[in-house]
Amino acid sequence: MNCFRRCIQPLLLAQVVCALTAASGCHSGNSHTPRSFSARHPPACALHSGPGPGTCEQPGANALVLAEELDRLGQARCVDLYYRAAVDSGRFLSAAACSGGACADQTYHRALSGLIEAGQRFGRLDPRGQLTIYDPRKRIIPITYQGFAWQPHDFSSLMAATEFKAHDIAHSYMNCGLGVPLVGIRHSACKDETFYSQRTSFAVTAVLRPAVAEELGGQSVLEFYNPNSVHYANWNGASAALSSDLTAPLAATVKESPRQYLSGFTAPTDTEVKPQLIFGEPYQRGKIPVVFIHGLYSDPITWIDTANELQAQADIYARYQFWLFRYPTGGALLESVATLRQRLQQAHDCLAPQRDDPALDQMILVGHSLGGLVAKMQIVTSHDILWNKVALKPFSSLRASSEIEARLAKDFFFDPLPFVTRVVFIATPHQGSSLARRLAGRVGSSLVRFNVDEETTYRETVGANCDLFRPEIARRRPTSVDLLEPTSPFLAALQEMPLLPCVHLHSIIGTGGTHVVGEESDGVVNVSSAKQCGVESEIYVHAKHEKVHRDPEAILEIERILRLHANLQATCASRANLRRSK
Repeated sequence: MNCFRRCIQPLLLAQVVCALTAASGCHSGNSHTPRSFSARHPPACALHSGPGPGTCEQPGANALVLAEELDRLGQARCVDLYYRAAVDSGRFLSAAACSGGACADQTYHRALSGLIEAGQRFGRLDPRGQLTIYDPRKRIIPITYQGFAWQPHDFSSLMAATEFKAHDIAHSYMNCGLGVPLVGIRHSACKDETFYSQRTSFAVTAVLRPAVAEELGGQSVLEFYNPNSVHYANWNGASAALSSDLTAPLAATVKESPRQYLSGFTAPTDTEVKPQLIFGEPYQRGKIPVVFIHGLYSDPITWIDTANELQAQADIYARYQFWLFRYPTGGALLESVATLRQRLQQAHDCLAPQRDDPALDQMILVGHSLGGLVAKMQIVTSHDILWNKVALKPFSSLRASSEIEARLAKDFFFDPLPFVTRVVFIATPHQGSSLARRLAGRVGSSLVRFNVDEETTYRETVGANCDLFRPEIARRRPTSVDLLEPTSPFLAALQEMPLLPCVHLHSIIGTGGTHVVGEESDGVVNVSSAKQCGVESEIYVHAKHEKVHRDPEAILEIERILRLHANLQATCASRANLRRSK
């Protein structure tokens, strides 16, 4: 029977989720004209096309041919010849030729690509600090890092951007120019490093700058640029556009990161899917944090298209840093909400202990579906409203160990985070979803399994307080699906809790689905349920629930909100500076 359950569970869950929640997002269109996303696409790079190096009479071509032959034979000497080919051709490479198809350009970029790949393979290139060349004597080629929040020791390895195809990402952002686009890989120093996933990918553009007079002791330099923030480099006295591939690191994340939405739903207390606040890059002073929170039966990968579009906007990248919150979606929701509150407070207090970074006091939360409710729980005051929905007596009547009492107090009693100043709700079921109480919801809820220790603790706590908890809580531990029923005490409590008055609210509502009761919806959440009183803007997007947050209209609206927020903060800062100067 257990074997049958393990086999049939994924199939059942897939069917349930199709009806219950695809855990994506929704958006609605207002009066602005949709942007042409195709206009963002540069022409395909020609760095690897055109005549081969052996057909062109110019410095470096012969060295490159020999390097590639030695590379095929597995000889480390190829690294030295790749270097020589790049240096010799680079001296004759003009800034204007970097984006063309000239032979020097072809030789230089092919040689540099080979140098990066073979150099790491043969142990000659350590991206964290140096390149070793024998030409003929041993020489150390230094490495410089331009525009990164990452430190040199974070460059665990480098991979060619061409290794990662963005099949699951709507648009690719790449640019032809000087240098080779790479994906930098950072491996976490420990399994549970605070604020970082075990593997993080980021964009790198590599340039080998030849010494003016290497034979007289001049030093060539290997330069790594962050193409998100550095777009041009001086080359032979002129400004050259840098080559870049901003989407490849996200494609690498999709390819290399294991998806955890299934286990996060069916086994919410599994330690492998515990809640975590994840930074996309190290903290950068002056940049406003934007925290993306996924929905039911989902994980942070669901934001990949949104992140791809936002980071490609230079003005947005310059003003914001992007964080993600991962949590198990099947149950233990209050524990996840409390963990996010704790982690955001920790980040706020630890990153700027002197409280001297105003950007940390202007945080934005963006939540899709259930993630919108998680975000909302960060900006409300609980009082005893939530506790009274599950208990018949005051919290002081609870009979439990000090550990359990502390856990419950953290889950049920809280204040809003004062540094969260704006929240964007995307396809958020403020009043629940009727699908949660229908067959799909009941089956989905039945697939959720808490681990034995957690279930035992719950049973013992309820058993010791049988006169305290309400019957529906005493019967069984509620799942996240149960909490999304329109009659859920959790939703009722959330409606009653007062919102932090100074928070700016926005709604993006999906209308691309047909609901079983006939009301306009995204297929999971009715329009009436997705509405929130007091929002500054509300737009409708013709998209289904699982696609709302990835819809171009929704992304454009998020961009608009971020620019609005940044401009307001800039205005406030300039006024404050003016007052101080008087």
